[in-house]
Amino acid sequence: MTFTVQTYKGSDGQVLRYGKLVDSASQASTPLVYVPGLGGSVKGALHFLEALLPVYGPIYGVDLRGFGLNSEDITPGDAQQTLADLTCFLDEVMGEDSPPAALAGISLGAAFSVQLAIKYPERFRSLCLFAPAFKPSKKSFSPGYTWKNILGRVFLGERYKTPLPYDITSITRNPEVLADPQYFGEKPLQLTADYLLDVDRLCRHSLTLMQQISMSTLMVIPGADLVCDPEAMRQGYQSIPAGTPKQCKEFEVLYHDVLLEPEWSEVADLVKTWAVEPLTESSSRPLRVE
Repeated sequence: MTFTVQTYKGSDGQVLRYGKLVDSASQASTPLVYVPGLGGSVKGALHFLEALLPVYGPIYGVDLRGFGLNSEDITPGDAQQTLADLTCFLDEVMGEDSPPAALAGISLGAAFSVQLAIKYPERFRSLCLFAPAFKPSKKSFSPGYTWKNILGRVFLGERYKTPLPYDITSITRNPEVLADPQYFGEKPLQLTADYLLDVDRLCRHSLTLMQQISMSTLMVIPGADLVCDPEAMRQGYQSIPAGTPKQCKEFEVLYHDVLLEPEWSEVADLVKTWAVEPLTESSSRPLRVE
């Protein structure tokens, strides 16, 4: 496996970075575009993406503006700017000659992936959603936290920032990850209230867009999610139109980041099986809770 960091120009001309994984020995010919979540990076999912190289290739990891590969001296963009950045990536890197790709995203990246799938159905052949951030979990995002952000914005202005109401222990149970200081960072991630309110609107809009999905869709739901609401994920899956090939697997014990959890290889195996056994309307698999 070869991983390289490459660049493209964002919607405002800003040079942004993305990761590319290739396996010269693989016969896979379907590209995969992976969109990490809030504060995430393709580097944190390399073990998972490498496991998919037998069925997908090349694999592109497009970190959001302000995070991961794009965190150094780059401010997070609002929802519309991020969508515009992702469109620039598709135009510049994928191009018109690229075959339709599989599109995958986790958390906020999954919400953005829904938006891309609706806007550019001709560019993607399938959609894979890991713990999609349709609504925040009240276990972390309490009403008091939301009101604190609103009042902070009103009285302290647009520069008001707030730390996220969860840490790595709310994201994964994996002891190897919890023991690795690279996942903690020196300081808690802080974001402006405007940014958090903006992405909340985008996520809720993505939930309503699920009723317009027309491509083969796989959803993985972590039943023990402390960051995003599993019930909203179930609602999103069930709103996919009848006749659309779809599959959903819920893991009762998994926390939010299903790609970091101890069972991540089971998730990878699920994706690989789904990739090589295309679903049809007659073979669509219902929601299964295990």
